[in-house]
Amino acid sequence: MVRQKVIEETFRVTQPGGVFVICDSIQASDEPDFAPILENFPAMFHEPYFDILPTLPLRDL
Repeated sequence: MVRQKVIEETFRVTQPGGVFVICDSIQASDEPDFAPILENFPAMFHEPYFDILPTLPLRDL
């Protein structure tokens, strides 16, 4: 899994005491088991968001 490799490399290159920030979006097609979480996103987070973002085919953009 690519995400796991990114995390492993981050631990390797980040200096002790350093900070690494991850901002990763998830699409409905990435993990079908997360669909309920994505559907509840608007109710759980009160911030500007795009409600269609989880369903956009980002690979095609």
